[in-house]
Amino acid sequence: MRLFLLLLTLACSLFAESRTEQGEIYGAKYFIEIPENWKGGLVMFCHGYDAKPSLVGHNKQIEPFLEQGYAVAQSGYSRGGWAVEEAISDTENLRAYFVKKHGEPKETYVSGASMGGHISLTLIEQLPEVYDGALPLCGEVAPAYTFMKQHVFDLVIQFNHYFPGVLSAVSKLPKNYQRSKGKTEEIEKALGQNPIAAQLLRQHAAVPTNAALAPVVDFFTEILAELKGRTGGNSFDNRNTVYGNGDPKLNAGVERLEADLQAAGYVRLYSNLSGKLAKPVVAIQTTFDQLIPPWVTNYYANLVEQNGRTHLFVQKLVDHNGHCNISPAEIGQGFRELREWKGGGPRPAAGLPQH
Repeated sequence: MRLFLLLLTLACSLFAESRTEQGEIYGAKYFIEIPENWKGGLVMFCHGYDAKPSLVGHNKQIEPFLEQGYAVAQSGYSRGGWAVEEAISDTENLRAYFVKKHGEPKETYVSGASMGGHISLTLIEQLPEVYDGALPLCGEVAPAYTFMKQHVFDLVIQFNHYFPGVLSAVSKLPKNYQRSKGKTEEIEKALGQNPIAAQLLRQHAAVPTNAALAPVVDFFTEILAELKGRTGGNSFDNRNTVYGNGDPKLNAGVERLEADLQAAGYVRLYSNLSGKLAKPVVAIQTTFDQLIPPWVTNYYANLVEQNGRTHLFVQKLVDHNGHCNISPAEIGQGFRELREWKGGGPRPAAGLPQH
């Protein structure tokens, strides 16, 4: 019993004795944690989609970096929603603050989960002179416009055709729409009333059940509403899009919209991933992710290959179901492999671990 208590005390002291700092820079709250065994390196960690600016703090996703002796700095972003624009500048403002206060790190990596994974790829592409490598986790690893149009927008558009009245038409979507348990339950109930249409939508979203699909439709509707408020209009054009498996009723009856050029331009600008890497990247994805279908998971790997940068990109899989269901141990292993690779070690193995 005494040995157990001693080990527990030692484990807790790792973080109890870390130095932490909280504050705000240009409207973005931040959290910095420097472990007792700091080795002089830094990880900028980008959080995922949140309807409101986040109150970032210590969490399990950053523990692997701290355990390996790296300081971690997180921005809560100055705005909620699809805040890629704000996240880029807020993260860089925080990094500059860290450097000014603690000196230039020996190494600087960028990581993040979900939308934060997308942001981490954006930063490693745009600022290769700043970052030594990136570890995107469960990220939307496709250009923002492609992901939003082909997955988010097209799913909601098709749902509205098959199940009119459950949600507002996209052209009339209120800017303040927020997902809710009640609306998700209403969507799932509607899906159950038209099994054929529900199957087509599940195929589009690459999810196996109505229970998994309903919260995705609700969440994607919130994203579209937030983008509409952010950009001042509809960002996506589907006048030339062919839907479904050649279903004439779907393609004749689906809502057709022309994109507002300014709104579309905003989404393309923040951010249009290119695949032109100059520093190593290890991306970690789960084998099933209800928000990110396989074509999105593979999109960035294809971009990297088209640009002749395959030697700088590895995509690893972990055998779990669910968005961002990646354990701290798996994050730690990925980060360790990225560091060793950056230091001249072997290229990490792609795909699932070999047993």
